[in-house]
Amino acid sequence: MTEYMKAGNELPEEQPDPLDNTPFRDIEELRFTDGEDLRTVIEQAQKIHRTAKRNGSISDDDSVIESVTVPNEHIPRDSFYAYKVGALAQTCDSLQWNSVFDIDLTTAPQPDSDAFREAASELNIPDSIGLKLAPDFIRSAYRVLWDHKNDTGRPLHPHRLKADAEAVLKPRAYPRVFDYLGQLPGVTEPTEPPAWEYVNDEQPAPTEAGEEAESHV
Repeated sequence: MTEYMKAGNELPEEQPDPLDNTPFRDIEELRFTDGEDLRTVIEQAQKIHRTAKRNGSISDDDSVIESVTVPNEHIPRDSFYAYKVGALAQTCDSLQWNSVFDIDLTTAPQPDSDAFREAASELNIPDSIGLKLAPDFIRSAYRVLWDHKNDTGRPLHPHRLKADAEAVLKPRAYPRVFDYLGQLPGVTEPTEPPAWEYVNDEQPAPTEAGEEAESHV
């Protein structure tokens, strides 16, 4: 076989995993994200990690969303943060994301089961126009949360529950309806600030003089 033919049969070099040398693990949300878009997600997740490590915490999601870099102007910052950046940063063992809904599958009833319907009936949601779709939203959001935890083992940000639930509420109704969702057995609501905590035993590194501070503060 000629050198030319040999060269044509050479296997392409295996590309390094972009998550190598990062504290993050691969997630389903990145399945169809690659190239520059994937690098942007990783860079923004690393920014969360650096800021939380340096300061010990990040006060709220809004400060991160305001400063997050999106791949293009057509991608909403809050969606990019909730579905991609935050979801990836959450896989770091040293980071704790407090502004998420969680569910304990060992104590929470199965979606649409008799136990769930009984628990939902005890929420005492007022019969008002503003909360007319609240039961439908809670039922759908509960299933979204359950399925996601069952499939991935990870909690979900409220933005994703709003986006993925089948029922759509008026913006002002969501805080109240999320309170009802958090009353269901096994469901844990987002906690008080900070949104992110650095939970490693290592002490936050002080910012050196002249170092440009990250904007997640």
